[in-house]
Amino acid sequence: NPVSPFKQYTKNAEAYRAYSMGLSYWSMHTKVGFLNAIQQFQKAVAADPNFSSAYAYLADTYAHSGYLNEIMTAEEARVKGTEAATRALEIDPDNAEAMAALALIYANENRRAEAFELMKRSLEIKPNDAHSRHRISWMFANKGQIDRALEEMRFAQKLDPQSSYLNVYFAELLLLARKPEEALASINKALEIDPGSFTARWNRVGAYEQLGQMDNAESELAWLIEKSNRDIPILLLASRIYAKNNKKAMAEVLIAEVEKKNGGERYESLMAFAEIALGRKTDAVKRMKKVIEQTNDNIYTIKYEPKLDPIRNDQLFAKYLKAKEELQSW
Repeated sequence: NPVSPFKQYTKNAEAYRAYSMGLSYWSMHTKVGFLNAIQQFQKAVAADPNFSSAYAYLADTYAHSGYLNEIMTAEEARVKGTEAATRALEIDPDNAEAMAALALIYANENRRAEAFELMKRSLEIKPNDAHSRHRISWMFANKGQIDRALEEMRFAQKLDPQSSYLNVYFAELLLLARKPEEALASINKALEIDPGSFTARWNRVGAYEQLGQMDNAESELAWLIEKSNRDIPILLLASRIYAKNNKKAMAEVLIAEVEKKNGGERYESLMAFAEIALGRKTDAVKRMKKVIEQTNDNIYTIKYEPKLDPIRNDQLFAKYLKAKEELQSW
């Protein structure tokens, strides 16, 4: 099991039980999972203050600060994560998981060169860690090396084929690389593991869209609409799919509903995709300027996104994207 510890570092049964529970929650890669993982890893290090692996995964959980915003700020999560990773490495300087956690924290602190080198070092120590392969894949994608990113993710998927999370991420990367057939296979695998995965269903809409199978995309969209409460992201996804399936009047109604609710705030990319589908390229470029400015560590999702092709050669869009890539200097 790729999630199992490389070394256990504890003989304390209570600490190990809490650690094992923490790993189970951590592997879910959800908000609830991470919140519960923190509690369990904290129990583990309280029971055994020298339990390096528990500190490492505690750090890794904090590194996923975006999931923790209900209980702490991103800055607080990074501080706590750095403290836990540092403690793990004090106990065991070769703790690969602690290095991987610290690499993620560094990346989010704009210390990208350090993050990449630390991630490579982690994989030298523990080359068969699926989640670390996933992270270096993300780094290669941001560096503009999408083929290498795909290579790393294929390896990660082989290492942990039963991870719904890894299958979904791999599918997202494949869609950016314009490989919808392979993406669909990865999405279907994720849904075998977790039939209720909202993200997998969302990406299946995108795979059908990229394949030009718009009726299939609409059918898949129906499940998402049923499970949501007319949430803004779903309305924007539906607007885009309807527009591309020659139902522009329906698409315009949904866009109007979103604009009435909040103007698309917080969902600028989805709004831009819908605007492009409706032929509003000038509006989409203006919106993508804001998206690019706000993007911290996922510039590859803009660089490779096929849905942005209609504005790819727009001089302003190209200028904004180039400036951001130079600024981030992965």
